[in-house]
Amino acid sequence: MGIESFDTRLTPLTIRNPETGRLLTANVYTIEGVEGTFSMGQLVFAICASIAIDREEELVAIMNDIDKATDKLKGLTDIQAALIDWFNTAGVNDKLNPSTLNVSIAYEGTSYTGDSWRAFLVDDCEMLPSEVPTGTTLTRDEVEALIDSISDKMDSYNAINNEQLIQMQSETAKRDQAFDLLTNVLKSFNNQLVGNANNL
Repeated sequence: MGIESFDTRLTPLTIRNPETGRLLTANVYTIEGVEGTFSMGQLVFAICASIAIDREEELVAIMNDIDKATDKLKGLTDIQAALIDWFNTAGVNDKLNPSTLNVSIAYEGTSYTGDSWRAFLVDDCEMLPSEVPTGTTLTRDEVEALIDSISDKMDSYNAINNEQLIQMQSETAKRDQAFDLLTNVLKSFNNQLVGNANNL
């Protein structure tokens, strides 16, 4: 049975067949692949609950992605700040020993200290290996190029974060609508039960 839409404002609860547009009015329904039969109310409730749960899961996934991007941005910011600090205080001919860079990053259960900040850039922030110098010492030109590459990556994550925030707002509205619909279904059930009790 295909189900496209249902309207909880109608009494009793109704579901329309998307192919014919007709109201489905049987007392009992079966769902392919599910054992047992369902009343109209049970069917509507199951659909509403499924929609609400799906929306909630989508929202949680987006929020997790935003948290990850935020953590990456923090790590990138710390590395860039340390590189800029070295660049501004080092002499023209000085070289940077990567293991002496004063950064400590924690990302998804992994701690990056000493020279391992370069692994964070490549493995977790998806920077190209060619953008991250691998030598035991780095020249000022290499440090300057790396600072620029980190800026580009930060801009990219900021843009992604902005898109995800917009998506999160949209999904939040959809989630709220789904739970409002579920609440309305429950109210409708209660009203029917009260009505039936009053008729006894």
